[in-house]
Amino acid sequence: MPEAVFFPSEVARLLGLEGVDYDTLRRLFRLSRTTQGHPDPTAGLGANKWARFTLSDLACTEALVQVGGGRIALKSGKRLLLGEVEQACERLRSAGATNPLLEVPMMRVGRTRIVAYLDGHLFEPVTGQIVFSEVVEHLGRLGDAPDIEDQDVRRRVLRLRRSHRRTRQQRRDLLERLRVVG
Repeated sequence: MPEAVFFPSEVARLLGLEGVDYDTLRRLFRLSRTTQGHPDPTAGLGANKWARFTLSDLACTEALVQVGGGRIALKSGKRLLLGEVEQACERLRSAGATNPLLEVPMMRVGRTRIVAYLDGHLFEPVTGQIVFSEVVEHLGRLGDAPDIEDQDVRRRVLRLRRSHRRTRQQRRDLLERLRVVG
């Protein structure tokens, strides 16, 4: 069965990216492919040519928007901060993650720090520094707290705690490779 493909306008509609311009959408498309280990899909295409998004590209694009600053960053006068996300994904790929955006939960802390959650450890993929375990415990308590009014914050905390497609040993091996690479 052939893989589903989506036009850019369909992607913007499906993901609810109101106000996204085509330059931003093209950058999201390029990053969604390159973070999966594919070559740059926009290389060699003319300014008016588009490759089509796959379902995996849609999932990666959603993750990029969330980690890049959320939908509020798509509003006029603002922009997604994707440079740090790209660096974090490159680092995670070099440590063995095949698709870091979908395999390793990440979130932005402030404007310049990206943290990832892997095998019970919260760390910065770019520097390899591990964040104190008290922070992980605090995040766990936040996720269970019914008094968090901000649904986006609650969803991010819960997403950090979920286990993704890797087994516990695979996550430990990836974490160990991150320490060796750094």
